[in-house]
Amino acid sequence: MPAVIVPSKPSTLKPAQECEAREPGQTNRCEREISVGVLWVLGGLLVTVASYAAAVSSPGGGTYIIAWGAVLYGLRRILRGLPASPAGAASELLNAAAQLEGVDRSQAIAKYEEIIQRFPGTSASQEAARNIQTLSPVRIPDLLDA
Repeated sequence: MPAVIVPSKPSTLKPAQECEAREPGQTNRCEREISVGVLWVLGGLLVTVASYAAAVSSPGGGTYIIAWGAVLYGLRRILRGLPASPAGAASELLNAAAQLEGVDRSQAIAKYEEIIQRFPGTSASQEAARNIQTLSPVRIPDLLDA
């Protein structure tokens, strides 16, 4: 019978959410990725150094292992565990606020205000300020009273 490959369901969590600890005392995904990556790098280096030392100390020379695969895998895990760049985080917040505009204007404005506070002086904060002005209620001059 042929093998059936079932695609895994992609994570619905955003990178910033994945890096938050789930419960007090529990390590988050990013810390785990970095820790496991460091262990792989150190293990690869240890195997390389130990096998080289054994090869050098043997009377007729010898062969040794360069565990570059383990080192590269560890570096990949470390990079995956690093937090997203500030530009990426600001972009995620802008997208989240834009989705809220049609659902709850006050939450969208609050999200835009968060962007302005967290990323001052950036193009994301300028865009957030423009969007707040767009979403804020328009004040009609007192022409109706005249």
